[in-house]
Amino acid sequence: MEIPGARFWFCHSSVFIKSLYIFICICAYPTFTIAQHINHDTAYISDHTTDLTIRAFGGYASSGYKLGQHDVDNRLTYKSNDNFILGAGINYRFIGLNIGFKAPFVNNDNTRFGKTKMLDLQTHIYTRKFTIDLSAQLGKGYYIKNNGLIATALPIADIIPRPDLATRTLGINAHYIFNNRRFSYRAAFVQSEYQKKSAGSFLLGAGIHQFYIRADSAIVPGNNNEPGFFNGSAFNKSRVFCLALNAGYVQTVVIRRHLFLTAALMGGIGMNTTELEDEQLHTTNTKTALQLDGTLRLAAGYNSERYFAGIQYIYYLAHCSAPFAGTWQEFESGYFRVTVAKRFPIKRNLVKDAYNTIFHH
Repeated sequence: MEIPGARFWFCHSSVFIKSLYIFICICAYPTFTIAQHINHDTAYISDHTTDLTIRAFGGYASSGYKLGQHDVDNRLTYKSNDNFILGAGINYRFIGLNIGFKAPFVNNDNTRFGKTKMLDLQTHIYTRKFTIDLSAQLGKGYYIKNNGLIATALPIADIIPRPDLATRTLGINAHYIFNNRRFSYRAAFVQSEYQKKSAGSFLLGAGIHQFYIRADSAIVPGNNNEPGFFNGSAFNKSRVFCLALNAGYVQTVVIRRHLFLTAALMGGIGMNTTELEDEQLHTTNTKTALQLDGTLRLAAGYNSERYFAGIQYIYYLAHCSAPFAGTWQEFESGYFRVTVAKRFPIKRNLVKDAYNTIFHH
């Protein structure tokens, strides 16, 4: 499909292309600086960031929203109708690009689960000393995974579509890797390095997130079996801002030089401010209270100087207090991916060649 005017815009926007190149170089400058001044232990890590890494992958991204109350056993759980994605990508020096598309014939039935429209932008930056997770997610169309909280006319109605429910999530997490000379996140998650020996590290960091939920009608349906659930409020908007400090540990176990298993767990504690708004009654309830969050990273597979085959899984959960007594909200997101990759040695500096082509021709 061709967008009208797109060909003209791309062909005649040399100023934009040059500006974009400068912007990328400025953003990547700290990465170059770090790489030049930090030595890694070559007995543990083989660096392939100057190779061209080409990958193919398949997987899915998911999101969820849950409401609970301490004196109520059941939870109100909203889930997205996740799509399986097939794609390909490359990595070279500081540049990484992945392109994916919805796989046919393997996704959930939209007539039962409803259709989720999702714009999911996630960037996971792995430098020698830091990991930085950036996320921006816009979604509309969820379903209730009913566990008995919602009363229905049918004896069993485990799936209740909510096409009107929309979400927006913005967040950043940053973690410091203490044993950065011997442990590599890049090996398992970016495929630009090769972890040759087992190693681990303590982690320390912080995160900032903002969550926004909106629906055309009450987020907690009125036909629930717990009249006192969330104080019986018919709020249709929820806004949450949270800040947390977190710490954890990561370990990679290497078996017979090429098989590996990586596991990282981060736990955090902080504060969140929550607003629940009822547009119809023009009422807002606000509370600032404790927040807990956690991040789990898992990876396993085969890695060598040239080839990689493995799986990656990242899961984030934020548990936030809500304004009514004993109530809370949870926000979760994650992705699962199966990846195969090959590294190709590059003798020339492609970034420098691109610079000379753009600015000197």
